[in-house]
Amino acid sequence: MSQFLGMVHHMMYNKIMKREERMENLLSSLSKGKKEEILQKMESKGVLEKKPLEDIIDESNIHGWLNDKVIISEERLGIFLEEISKEMTKEELLERMKALGEKEVFSGSPKEGYIWIVQNILDGMPCDQGLVPIEESDRSFRFQVLHDLHAPYLPSNVVDLYWDCRKAFMEGAFHKSNLEYLDLGSNIYEIR
Repeated sequence: MSQFLGMVHHMMYNKIMKREERMENLLSSLSKGKKEEILQKMESKGVLEKKPLEDIIDESNIHGWLNDKVIISEERLGIFLEEISKEMTKEELLERMKALGEKEVFSGSPKEGYIWIVQNILDGMPCDQGLVPIEESDRSFRFQVLHDLHAPYLPSNVVDLYWDCRKAFMEGAFHKSNLEYLDLGSNIYEIR
């Protein structure tokens, strides 16, 4: 395991923080009381401090510390999805996820789109190999979700909702670049 804080550790922490920002953005549309109620339920799974990584990480256990934060983030996501789905319809939630994606700044090739996903979307630790490339051409990039690293932490009633939200977010993120994000089935996705 790593003995020194490096770029990959900052990337992992940033992916956790970006997820938190996206959830807070969606919660901001709710009443203050409802937002606070949901945040309190999320905090029952753990708190993720918004400080520079080097100020809060346990440098004697970098991998373990980050892995713990990934688990907290996944469990917080499960509560968020359960609670937000009580406050808005699935269609509203997917529209908002797509709009959030549209706020992202991405342009590039399909392969660069895959790299953007790996750098910006939390899929466990890099060693977990949640996503794997399977086919690449000039016009498209296919990858597979080899291991659904979210399902073990999400309540079973929101696992599909998570993947639908993720797809809507990706469609929004790639919209300005004229790329499409497609679910081909069997956990295979294509960017073209």
